[in-house]
Amino acid sequence: MNIPELNLEPFNFEYNQLDKNDFLRWNKDIFNLGFPYDYYYYKGNDLYRPWEDFSVIREQLTNEWAEIVRQLEIMFANREKQEIKPYMLKGIVLYVSFMYWSNQVPVNLCGFPACLKELKGKPVNVEERLPFILARPYFYPSFMQLKSLMEEQIKIAAKMAALNKYT
Repeated sequence: MNIPELNLEPFNFEYNQLDKNDFLRWNKDIFNLGFPYDYYYYKGNDLYRPWEDFSVIREQLTNEWAEIVRQLEIMFANREKQEIKPYMLKGIVLYVSFMYWSNQVPVNLCGFPACLKELKGKPVNVEERLPFILARPYFYPSFMQLKSLMEEQIKIAAKMAALNKYT
């Protein structure tokens, strides 16, 4: 099976070193690892699929995001440049996962950023805004843009969930 691209420049994730048994159920620590649920799905493994269970994990993802934002705001205020990097990486991966999963599909970054156009529920101009973040992921303007994108995506996900409930 052909595995679609699951890396974002400037990040490269090493999926072959992961133990797939860690992904039999929801594991909130995945955001340090890239997109392993999606990776194993494309490899044909029948493991947990967060995009099929999004309504159940949405609140956990939102809480995880709130903690990342809290930490990053402190770090940017204190100019802790080295400490910012892992949190921004985690925040970017969480955002991309949230965006795809709220659309009830696995992450697929083939042809990034054009691939984002296929998502129905997404923030305006995400195809331009996300590459801006990735070009300078450890700078304050990128953090503010990511924060804005996630706030918009949370609202979009809630709207999509409400519409799905009534149709």
